[in-house]
Amino acid sequence: AVRVEFFGDEIDRISDINVVTGAPIRTLSHVALYPASHYVTTHEKMERAISEIRAECDARVKTFEQQGKLLEAQRALGRFGVEVRGAKADFDEPRSDDLAQIARAKVRQAAKTVPAPFFVQDAGFFIDALRGFPGTNVNFVLRTIGVEGIAKLMAGEQDRRCRFRQCVAYWDGEEIRLFSSETAGSVAQALRGGDRPEQKSPLWRLFIPDGAEKTTAEFTQEELNAFILRDGRALTELGRFLQEKERKE
Repeated sequence: AVRVEFFGDEIDRISDINVVTGAPIRTLSHVALYPASHYVTTHEKMERAISEIRAECDARVKTFEQQGKLLEAQRALGRFGVEVRGAKADFDEPRSDDLAQIARAKVRQAAKTVPAPFFVQDAGFFIDALRGFPGTNVNFVLRTIGVEGIAKLMAGEQDRRCRFRQCVAYWDGEEIRLFSSETAGSVAQALRGGDRPEQKSPLWRLFIPDGAEKTTAEFTQEELNAFILRDGRALTELGRFLQEKERKE
């Protein structure tokens, strides 16, 4: 029998064990798992099933990204006693290379249906060798060519410097305040790590923060918690602003 032990959502150890006592016999580097049943079907049905599975996976990844952004905000602002709840709002995606301009436009749209106070976040991913591509169009690029496509565009490039930029726009009903941050790093030679609930972007599998040797997707939970706080400096600045504002009032 085989025992698979996890550390968070990562496999920590795979062991061949005694089926009677449960005692480990040896540690395995990998194990092959095969389906209990095999089925034969037509090529057309297989293609249709693959398309449905891919669509379901894309929807699941989108859910992970939304949960990751909310979790990040809750962790960052919770340190300042600020409660954060998610709110749904439909946006006509603004076209601009300026994150601040996009964030302002989203606030104006959200203000039509979401009561103040609230904030919106917008982020971009900028690769030096690609002249800042994909930049503020990162979501569109991920929907079209995916993170795999970005990895292919970087094949053979020597300059692998890149950065995440984030802009948080806070609306109190009268004024928009902006808070920005940047996290620098490099593009990995290949996709590494897997999707995880805290994930804000599939680019975590490609992004190696400065000072690290692993992609963000490969981080342990402790390393990831520290990274989320560093990467969310714009949210931290918002938290300090709200804390100071409450103190004055």
